[in-house]
Parts: sequence; structure tokens; C-alpha cells
Amino acid sequence: MEETLIDHPDIVEAAVVARIDELKGEVPVGFVVLYPESNPDPKELEAFLVKKIRKEIGPIACLKKVMIL
Repeated sequence: MEETLIDHPDIVEAAVVARIDELKGEVPVGFVVLYPESNPDPKELEAFLVKKIRKEIGPIACLKKVMIL
């Protein structure tokens, strides 16, 4: 998942960790660091990255939250 997230031109670094979920046990949460000169809309970037993960890895990845740092 990190490789898919870091493929975005505004992202310099990415990490994905597990978060406890009552229904699924664990779900992934992404953390991304932007290049200093980047200024994308956070909601649009998060929606784009979630869609990108679903398309390239599949819905089983179930990434729903991306924290932009």
C-alpha cells in the first residue's frame, strides 16, 4: 500500500499501519508526508488515495482513512 500511496506526485513518504476495528479486527490507516511546496486539498487527496488503493490493490485492502502530515 505504501508504494501505491507514494506514487502520487505530492507525496514524499508514506506508511500504513493497522487500526483495531470491531467488525473486521484490523483495518489499514495511511499516513502521508507531502513535499513542502505541495498544497493539495486534504479531502480531495484522501478521496483520491482511497480510490487509488481500491483500484490498484482491491477493495479487500479497505483503506478508508489517510492522515496527511
